[in-house]
Amino acid sequence: QKPTEDDPRLFTDTSVKRTVEEMEVVSVPRKLMEASVRTGGQHLLKAGRRVPGPGGMSALCVVSVREHSDPYFHFAIMAHEVGAGRCWPFLADSLHVFRSLRSRVSLERDVVARRELARLLVQSLVLVDSGRGDWQLVLADARPKPNEEEVEPTTPQARDLSIVDRTCSSHYTYSLQDLTQEEAARFVRDEEDLCLLNGTRTLGGVDLDVRVFDDPDKSSVLLSVINLLVVVRDPTWNLYFSTRVNDKRLKQALTAEENTLLLPQNRTALLSRLLASIDLRTTFSASGNHGEMLVLQHECPKVLPELRPNSSGTLVPVDPRPESVDSKGDVLALCPPDCAISLRTVDSCESRLALKFKSGVEGRILAPLHVDLPDVQIGSVCYKGVGETESAASCQRHETEFTEFSVGGTDVQVSLCMHTDAHVLKLQCMTSFGPFAGHSAEVQIPAAGDPTRVYIEYLAFAGMDLVVAVAQQACPHELCAHIFCPESRETDVSLTVRDGATLLLVEPSVRTRLCDSGQQLLRFGALLRGRSLHREVTDGREFFPSDVMARGLQCHVPVVRTCLGPVVDPDEPASAQDLLFACTRFVLSPETLDELQKNDDLVALDGNVPALRISLLKKRACRNLTLSIENVSEWNKDIPCHVVCMRDKMTDVPHCLYAESQVVGDIRLHTLVMEDSSPSSVRIAVLEPTSGWSFQLVVVGTDAPAVDPQTLLASTPRNELLQHLLRKLGSRAALPPNLHPMQLVSSKKAARSPVILNRETRFVLGKNMVLITVTCDTEEGGPLVFKAFLSHILSGKQTHLHLVNPGMDVLLSTCGLPKTTELRDHHLSVEGVKDIITRSIFDSIEVLPSLEMRFRHSSCAGELKSRMQFGQDVECDASRLIVRAERAVTMEHVDGDDEASHSRGLCVEVFDCSDTVDALFHSTNLRVRVSDGDMVASRDLHEEDLTPWLSAASVDHLLCASREADLINLVLSHAMLSADVGVILENLREEAVAGERYALELIDSAKCLRETATAWSDGEGTAATVTESLPLPPRELE
Repeated sequence: QKPTEDDPRLFTDTSVKRTVEEMEVVSVPRKLMEASVRTGGQHLLKAGRRVPGPGGMSALCVVSVREHSDPYFHFAIMAHEVGAGRCWPFLADSLHVFRSLRSRVSLERDVVARRELARLLVQSLVLVDSGRGDWQLVLADARPKPNEEEVEPTTPQARDLSIVDRTCSSHYTYSLQDLTQEEAARFVRDEEDLCLLNGTRTLGGVDLDVRVFDDPDKSSVLLSVINLLVVVRDPTWNLYFSTRVNDKRLKQALTAEENTLLLPQNRTALLSRLLASIDLRTTFSASGNHGEMLVLQHECPKVLPELRPNSSGTLVPVDPRPESVDSKGDVLALCPPDCAISLRTVDSCESRLALKFKSGVEGRILAPLHVDLPDVQIGSVCYKGVGETESAASCQRHETEFTEFSVGGTDVQVSLCMHTDAHVLKLQCMTSFGPFAGHSAEVQIPAAGDPTRVYIEYLAFAGMDLVVAVAQQACPHELCAHIFCPESRETDVSLTVRDGATLLLVEPSVRTRLCDSGQQLLRFGALLRGRSLHREVTDGREFFPSDVMARGLQCHVPVVRTCLGPVVDPDEPASAQDLLFACTRFVLSPETLDELQKNDDLVALDGNVPALRISLLKKRACRNLTLSIENVSEWNKDIPCHVVCMRDKMTDVPHCLYAESQVVGDIRLHTLVMEDSSPSSVRIAVLEPTSGWSFQLVVVGTDAPAVDPQTLLASTPRNELLQHLLRKLGSRAALPPNLHPMQLVSSKKAARSPVILNRETRFVLGKNMVLITVTCDTEEGGPLVFKAFLSHILSGKQTHLHLVNPGMDVLLSTCGLPKTTELRDHHLSVEGVKDIITRSIFDSIEVLPSLEMRFRHSSCAGELKSRMQFGQDVECDASRLIVRAERAVTMEHVDGDDEASHSRGLCVEVFDCSDTVDALFHSTNLRVRVSDGDMVASRDLHEEDLTPWLSAASVDHLLCASREADLINLVLSHAMLSADVGVILENLREEAVAGERYALELIDSAKCLRETATAWSDGEGTAATVTESLPLPPRELE
């Protein structure tokens, strides 16, 4: 039975009276301590200390500290008084430790660090009066305690009972603020240039003065994007409340839907939400003191105040009900009408307005309501008052279009909705059973700003791969969606949603240029115009070079390597972001940039050069990317900002492209973002179409293969995106059909698709690598037609060449084949004939420095020498080819040839013949085949053949196994053709073997193993061409 209140057993002292509830409160820490001891934990320290108490008293105690991680991380501290037998328990969690020691506690610490932390805890223990007649153990607060004499609250003469009395425990209230009263008063008085918001918040019947300052001097400003200082003054008691707010604290106060307020362009909306969420809450200390502190409400208020800048640039609330003064001095307040009125006809009708006077007399008048409509710029003409208000646009632009299609036997419903915030394309499976029941996919693009934007993605849906594209255009304002199935080639769905909005007219060339840039990004992974070298940089903000002007004029493409997947960190919030790269660039034409870099004249730039600050952030928990572009030009009072957010595609192999054209400040920019998985990367391009300036950024995943970042690997999804962009969203896709079709000239159609005979790569001038493809197709009722196609890999230039008579007939007769008019498919089916024809065609094609091809008719005219086999009768197996090289040599005059000495191409191939019987008796076994288009000769080389040749130049040490790669390189550069003997080796010259590569010591030779080009010369010393030298082991040379 519980004793009654009058039970004398409750009284241990005549001056102290405890109830049953108070006894239960006293026993709570002891029960927690007993439970903590039962769970074990890790013993850290046991030491003696004289713990200070209240009133100058102290107690000599033996203090023990144990560390526990269950049910949460905390420390169990027990202080036993020596002699008296009293015991004081205390449980300290990480928050207590932070308040006392100003250091954060983590589990990943060594034993020495844990014991040092326990020692600091013991030194911070104090005994305070619990208010129940005894002492209790607490940790001393390290935060500075302000003097109570600094600011004395003034008591109002006529105190309202509804006003909260804030003089109680004022010293504890002071300690809860981030600033002292003097510091807060100084901020309000002197730091007007840092004030962002000046408003009023009514709490408890008192109008509190709210000031929000920018806090750039805080030590944690480098770790947070948003750093604000909120100072609230209570005029009744002349008391200042202050607190600091950063992005981490705002993420805890905002809801999930309000996280977009943290973006730079939503700063005004964030301050409005902050003003409406400020509240004062009472908190109690362990000693029983209470005070008030500033908090942020988590619930979003229904009505947010509207903020507008005043003359000094500080945001102030705007009264939503404007007032006007009549002739008698009464204030007339305009109230909204009783019924809603169409905003589109509001300027031509009369609406009833309710008037309310100061004296309380109400009345109704009939007055016209005029609304100022915005101007619309169409081309070079500005039309006055023909636009729409923002409210009218939001009421009207909400159109939805539905359709259905079937993919892979699954019925899918498609809806395309046009909103004011975002345009949404949604795919929904209509089946209620099966593996894809309830599956859905959603694609969103933003709706704010200029409507010229394109988004295309390759996604997997309902077991099939689909290409989904969404595009928006201005005039007429419409939203188009295209869905295509590359596997079946049957599913091709298109939807279009239009409304009657009058928007800013965008020139057609903007859309054309945007689509062309998207094609280049999909095809080559970079913009070709103004293409610069790629350079790997460290992630984070760009700091080098130290000169700001030189840093803003850089033209290279930064390459950042980071983890593009989710990075799970339990100590960080789910919305934490990493800064991948940030830099500042000046917008100048490529010609001006080249001139400045050549002359090194940075003084020539004046303050009229536009500048952009570009930042890329990634959310740690997923693959959400945020691209921020700020116009930081000197003439901009406010910094215009544009943000592009790319959501996580929820797949390991994303393939998508987003392109848009927006005006940032006074500059129109084309922004393109491509996510690719071959290799895993994100490629960003920002283009200014007027001057041709461009900025490119490549972010490569750490799991991507170690390849050149400017090279794209072959990818079927990327090719499908490119073809769909050309077919549906390209510059010519929107052209109207021709009403008068052209009269096409009848021509012979190809009976089949062209057949690729062979391909070959060449180096032009030693640096341009080109790909030459020889094809053959058959026209209806006609002979075979041969063509050659050239592709320059870097620039994307493509040329073609028709191989026609009389040179083609002579070439075929050299190969023992009939003329082109009599040549048929069965002639090419004979084994070896196709290789002979293509080899002859490649030898007859000359690539000019302009990357144009020329068919050398002089090589095929007249009587050409038959292709003969010289030397040993040996067979060359293509599977044992080690290396092949081509070089140009000067051929001497041949009797019967009309041409004088000229340069001809020579092809040298080295094979491994260690599988022959002769290999049993030799250590060096090489087979060399040399051809020049007219003759082919082959020969086996062993050590007895190479020893005299190498000894003449004192490089016979190349016959050892470790120098076989250098030996093959010499053979490639000195193998020649002789009409009488076949394959011969030119005498070694001293300058040919003078390099370190052919040195006696292997260490000296290793320094030159990565050289990839060597200049060759003929016997007369004239430069011929550049051939490729591959200093690798023999099996890896090819």
